[in-house]
Amino acid sequence: MSYVNLSKAFDWLQLTNTLPSLFDLRLSSSQLPFIPPTPTVNFSSLVVNLHNMTSLRHLDLSGNNFNSSIPNWLYSFSRLEFLNLADNNLQGTISSAIGNLTSSISIDLSYNELGGKLLRSLGNLCNLREIRLYLQYLDISNTQISDVIPPSIWNLSSQFKYLNLSHNQINGEIPNNPSILSTSLVIDLSSNHFKGSLPYISSSVIVLDLSDNSFSKSISSFLCFKMNDSKSIGYLNLEKNNLAGKIPDYWMKWNSLVVLNLANNNFSGSFPTSIGSLTLLKSLHLYNNKFSGNLPSSLRNCENLLIIDVAENEFVGSIPLWIGHRFSSLMILNLHSNNFHGHIPKELCALTSLRILDLSHNKLSRGIPGCVKNFSAMATKNNSNPDMSFNHSHDYYNETLPVESKLLVIKGKPL
Repeated sequence: MSYVNLSKAFDWLQLTNTLPSLFDLRLSSSQLPFIPPTPTVNFSSLVVNLHNMTSLRHLDLSGNNFNSSIPNWLYSFSRLEFLNLADNNLQGTISSAIGNLTSSISIDLSYNELGGKLLRSLGNLCNLREIRLYLQYLDISNTQISDVIPPSIWNLSSQFKYLNLSHNQINGEIPNNPSILSTSLVIDLSSNHFKGSLPYISSSVIVLDLSDNSFSKSISSFLCFKMNDSKSIGYLNLEKNNLAGKIPDYWMKWNSLVVLNLANNNFSGSFPTSIGSLTLLKSLHLYNNKFSGNLPSSLRNCENLLIIDVAENEFVGSIPLWIGHRFSSLMILNLHSNNFHGHIPKELCALTSLRILDLSHNKLSRGIPGCVKNFSAMATKNNSNPDMSFNHSHDYYNETLPVESKLLVIKGKPL
């Protein structure tokens, strides 16, 4: 009875439930009301009575206007082989009870607004040959996965607005295919064992965390992909990988960045002057690399900086006077273990919001300026939480990403 207007058939479920030998029920695009809104039938009674339909093998309710979550009674048909709920307005999460559909060969839940973690109970569906989810929000973080991601999953990734595979033991390479992750807004693949080149990402990505993996090679292809397109990304974390080489002078199209973390890699050479294009930048982490040369003077354009951490590199020259003039809100300045020389400029004393200052293990001469008493924020006990986070929210994602994992440390010791 597909394509028959059944919008007023409020008793459709009770009627079909009187057919215990029914094998095949197809009511797609029939404008069905999902659960009969009659005072004499409640949800719990439906759960009991639907056990009469024990012979059902094929159920197609696609293309209707349900506008609800998936009711648990749909998971009770252990003999069901084909289930199609595609193209409805189903919302909420998929219940672990889906594992009860042990005879299922094909399940189609695509084109809905379902989300949540990928369910372990899917492993009970040994006969399953096809599952279509079309999830826009997929979180399988912290699930102890220790394998490669199959191509079929990467092919599905273009539908995800939010993708979180973090804190697993996933290995292998991400296919260098521009269609992969082409519509994602939030991608978190951190704390895994991914290797190879960094993946191509679309201009729509807002949050990208690839930290704590084994990505290697140059960053050039990643940074210059679709170089004429302005990027929307605000949070980029590539910390703790094996990335190496010089960084191309092409940050002009990345001017939405608020957080940039390139720490704990093997980057070398001078840091590009186009860093000055990142006028929204609040947090800059470059520590433990092999950067050399002077700090780029264009960095003075990034007046919103709260954190500058370039420790454990090979930067040279004197400490720029403009650091004290331009960064009135700076809270962390970490320059330790470089090759800075000369004296400590008194201009740094203008940084009255500074809480951490580490200039150790350089080649600085002369004493400490007497104006260090201006660093009142270091001496004040302040339990308030400063603006040290990057916030992003949309329909699928609402989370505060930490800019700094530790705000207070013992002064005089490295971060």
